[in-house]
Amino acid sequence: MDKKLRAKINKAVIEGIRRNGDRIFDLSQDTARGFVPTDRGILKQSGYTRNIRNGVEIGYKAPYASIIEIGMPESYYKGTQVVHIKKHQMMYKGKKVWVKAHDKKYVNKRLVRIRSRQSWSRDELEASYGLKIPGDVSRMTIYGPHIFVVMDKIPARQGQYFLTKAVIKGIKKLPEDLKWSLGRVGTTS
Repeated sequence: MDKKLRAKINKAVIEGIRRNGDRIFDLSQDTARGFVPTDRGILKQSGYTRNIRNGVEIGYKAPYASIIEIGMPESYYKGTQVVHIKKHQMMYKGKKVWVKAHDKKYVNKRLVRIRSRQSWSRDELEASYGLKIPGDVSRMTIYGPHIFVVMDKIPARQGQYFLTKAVIKGIKKLPEDLKWSLGRVGTTS
């Protein structure tokens, strides 16, 4: 086999692999079929493909992408967190009293802010609040006030394997993509 034909075949194989990588990435972006999860869309927007020497790299740049993909074991907080608490009012023995601004120290614990949310259907919202919701909305998420909780450990999180599932499903089309790219070798000059 001459060098020119070998180079064309190598180039076609890489092109087929990259085409398959784009297919896998598109599949991983499909939230409707249960791949990349979306809450605010940050993880989905951080997805990318990048051509490398002999193929393609697929990834997600969000700092928590690996935790969503493969999960995380339970772990305990270590160290100290100092929180500045502003001047505020509170109830003490049935009276409102002012509390001066102060610092609170948490040793091997963390003060964590949780944003409560609840998913409602259009009918539930309109019936509960007497609202008339414009547009084509079937479900809405209502965010409540922030809740602060002191935690001593980070609970375990199960992985969702959204990218792994996309690779497993998309790699089945690799022979088709290679056949397409190799079929073009004879037609290019």
